[in-house]
Amino acid sequence: SRFPAIARLESAFEKVMREVKETVVTDLNRPAVWYLYNMGVIVKTPKTLFSIDLHHRRAEEFAPIMDFALITHNHGDHFRREFCRAMDEARKPLVSSFGKNAAFNDIKATANATGTPDVFRMRDVEIRTFRIDHAAAAWGIDFTTAFEMRIGKFRLLHTGDCGVANDKLRVKWGRPDLWLFFPMSLINVADAVARIQPRRCVFGHLWELGHAVGKGRAFKPHIRRALPKAEAHCKDTAVAFWGDRII
Repeated sequence: SRFPAIARLESAFEKVMREVKETVVTDLNRPAVWYLYNMGVIVKTPKTLFSIDLHHRRAEEFAPIMDFALITHNHGDHFRREFCRAMDEARKPLVSSFGKNAAFNDIKATANATGTPDVFRMRDVEIRTFRIDHAAAAWGIDFTTAFEMRIGKFRLLHTGDCGVANDKLRVKWGRPDLWLFFPMSLINVADAVARIQPRRCVFGHLWELGHAVGKGRAFKPHIRRALPKAEAHCKDTAVAFWGDRII
Protein backbone atom coordinates (compact mmCIF):
# COMPACT_ATOMS: atom_id res chain seq x y z
CA SER A 1 0.00 0.00 0.00
CA ARG A 2 2.96 2.34 0.59
CA PHE A 3 4.53 1.65 -2.82
CA PRO A 4 1.75 1.28 -5.42
CA ALA A 5 4.17 1.41 -8.37
CA ILE A 6 6.11 -1.58 -7.05
CA ALA A 7 2.87 -3.43 -6.34
CA ARG A 8 1.82 -2.77 -9.94
CA LEU A 9 5.15 -4.06 -11.20
CA GLU A 10 4.73 -7.24 -9.16
CA SER A 11 1.22 -7.82 -10.48
CA ALA A 12 2.50 -7.33 -14.03
CA PHE A 13 5.14 -10.00 -13.45
CA GLU A 14 2.53 -12.44 -12.14
CA LYS A 15 0.28 -11.70 -15.13
CA VAL A 16 3.02 -12.31 -17.69
CA MET A 17 4.24 -15.47 -15.98
CA ARG A 18 0.70 -16.87 -15.90
CA GLU A 19 -0.05 -15.95 -19.51
CA VAL A 20 3.27 -17.29 -20.80
CA LYS A 21 2.56 -20.67 -19.22
CA GLU A 22 -1.05 -20.77 -20.39
CA THR A 23 -0.57 -19.51 -23.95
CA VAL A 24 -0.17 -22.10 -26.69
CA VAL A 25 1.29 -20.70 -29.92
CA THR A 26 0.47 -22.75 -33.00
CA ASP A 27 1.16 -20.27 -35.82
CA LEU A 28 4.87 -19.76 -36.52
CA ASN A 29 4.01 -16.54 -38.34
CA ARG A 30 2.39 -15.00 -35.27
CA PRO A 31 4.42 -15.30 -32.06
CA ALA A 32 3.13 -14.12 -28.69
CA VAL A 33 5.01 -11.11 -27.29
CA TRP A 34 4.80 -9.60 -23.79
CA TYR A 35 6.31 -6.41 -22.44
CA LEU A 36 7.47 -7.01 -18.89
CA TYR A 37 9.50 -4.00 -17.78
CA ASN A 38 12.01 -1.46 -19.06
CA MET A 39 12.94 -2.79 -22.54
CA GLY A 40 12.42 -6.39 -21.45
CA VAL A 41 10.18 -8.55 -23.60
CA ILE A 42 9.32 -12.25 -23.67
CA VAL A 43 8.58 -13.98 -26.97
CA LYS A 44 6.87 -17.34 -27.42
CA THR A 45 6.81 -19.29 -30.68
CA PRO A 46 5.52 -22.81 -31.34
CA LYS A 47 8.90 -24.26 -30.27
CA THR A 48 10.71 -21.56 -28.32
CA LEU A 49 10.47 -19.20 -25.37
CA PHE A 50 13.07 -16.45 -25.18
CA SER A 51 13.64 -12.99 -23.74
CA ILE A 52 15.33 -9.77 -24.79
CA ASP A 53 16.78 -7.46 -22.12
CA LEU A 54 14.77 -9.15 -19.39
CA HIS A 55 15.00 -6.98 -16.29
CA HIS A 56 12.92 -7.51 -13.17
CA ARG A 57 13.91 -8.33 -9.62
CA ARG A 58 12.26 -11.74 -10.07
CA ALA A 59 13.53 -12.37 -13.59
CA GLU A 60 15.38 -15.55 -12.61
CA GLU A 61 12.01 -17.25 -12.06
CA PHE A 62 11.74 -17.40 -15.85
CA ALA A 63 15.02 -19.29 -16.27
CA PRO A 64 13.56 -22.81 -15.83
CA ILE A 65 11.15 -22.31 -18.74
CA MET A 66 13.30 -20.08 -20.96
CA ASP A 67 15.20 -21.54 -23.93
CA PHE A 68 17.63 -18.67 -24.48
CA ALA A 69 18.07 -14.98 -23.71
CA LEU A 70 19.35 -11.98 -25.67
CA ILE A 71 20.95 -8.88 -24.13
CA THR A 72 21.47 -5.71 -26.15
CA HIS A 73 24.15 -4.01 -24.06
CA ASN A 74 26.04 -3.86 -20.79
CA HIS A 75 23.91 -1.48 -18.75
CA GLY A 76 22.38 -2.66 -15.52
CA ASP A 77 18.84 -1.73 -16.50
CA HIS A 78 18.94 -4.21 -19.40
CA PHE A 79 19.96 -7.41 -17.65
CA ARG A 80 19.81 -8.99 -14.21
CA ARG A 81 22.83 -10.83 -12.91
CA GLU A 82 20.62 -13.30 -11.05
CA PHE A 83 18.73 -14.21 -14.21
CA CYS A 84 21.92 -14.53 -16.25
CA ARG A 85 23.49 -16.71 -13.57
CA ALA A 86 20.42 -18.94 -13.46
CA MET A 87 20.48 -19.32 -17.25
CA ASP A 88 24.19 -20.10 -17.15
CA GLU A 89 23.74 -22.72 -14.45
CA ALA A 90 20.96 -24.32 -16.49
CA ARG A 91 23.30 -24.38 -19.54
CA LYS A 92 20.96 -22.22 -21.55
CA PRO A 93 22.39 -19.76 -24.10
CA LEU A 94 22.91 -16.10 -23.28
CA VAL A 95 23.71 -14.04 -26.35
CA SER A 96 25.17 -10.61 -25.68
CA SER A 97 27.65 -8.13 -27.12
CA PHE A 98 29.85 -8.32 -24.06
CA GLY A 99 31.72 -11.09 -22.31
CA LYS A 100 33.48 -11.10 -18.97
CA ASN A 101 34.23 -7.72 -17.43
CA ALA A 102 34.02 -6.00 -14.09
CA ALA A 103 30.24 -5.84 -14.11
CA PHE A 104 29.71 -9.28 -15.58
CA ASN A 105 32.74 -11.26 -14.52
CA ASP A 106 31.10 -14.43 -13.25
CA ILE A 107 28.61 -15.02 -16.06
CA LYS A 108 29.47 -16.80 -19.27
CA ALA A 109 28.12 -15.43 -22.53
CA THR A 110 27.88 -17.35 -25.79
CA ALA A 111 29.42 -14.44 -27.66
CA ASN A 112 31.43 -11.31 -26.91
CA ALA A 113 32.37 -8.02 -28.50
CA THR A 114 34.69 -9.67 -31.02
CA GLY A 115 32.77 -12.89 -31.56
CA THR A 116 29.06 -12.13 -31.81
CA PRO A 117 27.84 -14.08 -34.85
CA ASP A 118 26.17 -12.05 -37.57
CA VAL A 119 23.40 -14.61 -38.15
CA PHE A 120 22.45 -17.67 -36.15
CA ARG A 121 19.42 -19.85 -35.49
CA MET A 122 17.82 -20.85 -32.19
CA ARG A 123 15.19 -23.53 -32.88
CA ASP A 124 12.51 -21.81 -35.01
CA VAL A 125 14.00 -18.31 -34.64
CA GLU A 126 16.62 -16.89 -37.00
CA ILE A 127 18.54 -13.95 -35.56
CA ARG A 128 20.74 -11.33 -37.15
CA THR A 129 22.89 -9.08 -34.98
CA PHE A 130 24.33 -5.69 -35.85
CA ARG A 131 26.02 -3.03 -33.78
CA ILE A 132 24.52 0.43 -33.31
CA ASP A 133 25.45 3.51 -31.31
CA HIS A 134 24.02 4.13 -27.86
CA ALA A 135 25.34 7.69 -27.87
CA ALA A 136 27.52 9.96 -30.00
CA ALA A 137 30.25 9.99 -27.34
CA ALA A 138 33.18 7.62 -27.73
CA TRP A 139 31.90 5.18 -25.12
CA GLY A 140 28.58 4.82 -26.97
CA ILE A 141 29.89 3.92 -30.42
CA ASP A 142 28.86 0.35 -31.33
CA PHE A 143 27.84 -0.14 -27.70
CA THR A 144 24.47 -1.74 -28.41
CA THR A 145 23.70 -4.95 -30.27
CA ALA A 146 20.44 -4.84 -32.20
CA PHE A 147 18.54 -8.03 -32.94
CA GLU A 148 16.66 -8.49 -36.20
CA MET A 149 14.63 -11.71 -36.17
CA ARG A 150 12.74 -13.94 -38.58
CA ILE A 151 10.07 -16.12 -36.99
CA GLY A 152 8.41 -17.78 -39.94
CA LYS A 153 7.15 -14.85 -42.02
CA PHE A 154 7.10 -12.56 -38.97
CA ARG A 155 9.84 -9.92 -38.65
CA LEU A 156 10.80 -8.60 -35.20
CA LEU A 157 13.31 -5.84 -34.45
CA HIS A 158 14.68 -4.88 -31.02
CA THR A 159 17.22 -2.06 -30.91
CA GLY A 160 17.78 -1.61 -27.18
CA ASP A 161 19.00 1.89 -26.38
CA CYS A 162 19.70 3.08 -29.90
CA GLY A 163 20.67 6.70 -29.43
CA VAL A 164 21.72 7.76 -32.93
CA ALA A 165 19.74 7.09 -36.11
CA ASN A 166 22.73 6.82 -38.42
CA ASP A 167 23.46 4.44 -41.30
CA LYS A 168 24.05 1.58 -38.86
CA LEU A 169 20.32 1.48 -38.10
CA ARG A 170 19.17 -0.61 -41.06
CA VAL A 171 17.27 -3.85 -41.51
CA LYS A 172 18.19 -6.47 -44.11
CA TRP A 173 15.30 -8.92 -43.87
CA GLY A 174 12.50 -6.65 -44.91
CA ARG A 175 10.07 -4.33 -43.19
CA PRO A 176 9.62 -5.30 -39.51
CA ASP A 177 6.16 -6.38 -38.41
CA LEU A 178 7.07 -5.15 -34.93
CA TRP A 179 9.79 -2.76 -33.80
CA LEU A 180 10.43 -2.50 -30.05
CA PHE A 181 11.86 1.00 -29.84
CA PHE A 182 13.16 3.44 -27.20
CA PRO A 183 12.35 6.97 -28.45
CA MET A 184 14.67 8.87 -26.13
CA SER A 185 18.46 9.24 -25.76
CA LEU A 186 19.60 11.45 -28.66
CA ILE A 187 17.67 9.66 -31.38
CA ASN A 188 15.67 11.56 -33.97
CA VAL A 189 12.37 9.68 -33.73
CA ALA A 190 10.95 10.77 -37.07
CA ASP A 191 14.17 9.98 -38.93
CA ALA A 192 14.54 6.59 -37.24
CA VAL A 193 10.97 5.44 -37.92
CA ALA A 194 11.11 6.76 -41.50
CA ARG A 195 14.30 4.77 -42.01
CA ILE A 196 12.95 1.48 -40.61
CA GLN A 197 9.31 1.77 -41.82
CA PRO A 198 7.89 -0.77 -39.32
CA ARG A 199 4.33 -2.02 -39.68
CA ARG A 200 3.96 -1.61 -35.94
CA CYS A 201 6.12 0.42 -33.54
CA VAL A 202 5.88 -0.07 -29.78
CA PHE A 203 7.68 2.29 -27.41
CA GLY A 204 9.38 0.72 -24.41
CA HIS A 205 11.74 1.82 -21.61
CA LEU A 206 9.52 4.79 -20.76
CA TRP A 207 7.89 3.54 -17.55
CA GLU A 208 10.84 2.38 -15.47
CA LEU A 209 11.96 3.26 -11.99
CA GLY A 210 15.76 3.43 -12.17
CA HIS A 211 16.20 6.80 -13.87
CA ALA A 212 15.14 10.29 -12.93
CA VAL A 213 12.28 11.76 -14.93
CA GLY A 214 13.69 13.31 -18.08
CA LYS A 215 17.04 11.52 -17.69
CA GLY A 216 16.17 8.12 -19.11
CA ARG A 217 12.62 7.91 -17.77
CA ALA A 218 10.04 9.58 -19.95
CA PHE A 219 7.40 12.01 -18.84
CA LYS A 220 4.11 12.94 -20.47
CA PRO A 221 5.23 15.96 -22.51
CA HIS A 222 8.04 13.92 -24.08
CA ILE A 223 5.71 11.07 -24.99
CA ARG A 224 3.21 13.51 -26.49
CA ARG A 225 6.00 14.92 -28.66
CA ALA A 226 7.45 11.55 -29.67
CA LEU A 227 4.20 9.81 -30.63
CA PRO A 228 3.19 12.05 -33.56
CA LYS A 229 6.75 11.95 -34.92
CA ALA A 230 6.58 8.17 -35.03
CA GLU A 231 2.98 8.08 -36.23
CA ALA A 232 3.90 10.21 -39.23
CA HIS A 233 5.72 7.16 -40.60
CA CYS A 234 3.99 4.33 -38.74
CA LYS A 235 0.29 4.74 -38.04
CA ASP A 236 0.26 1.75 -35.69
CA THR A 237 2.40 3.20 -32.90
CA ALA A 238 1.74 2.43 -29.25
CA VAL A 239 3.25 2.81 -25.79
CA ALA A 240 3.57 -0.44 -23.84
CA PHE A 241 3.09 -0.60 -20.10
CA TRP A 242 4.17 -3.25 -17.58
CA GLY A 243 2.51 -6.59 -18.25
CA ASP A 244 1.01 -5.70 -21.63
CA ARG A 245 0.71 -8.42 -24.22
CA ILE A 246 1.84 -6.72 -27.41
CA ILE A 247 0.78 -9.53 -29.77
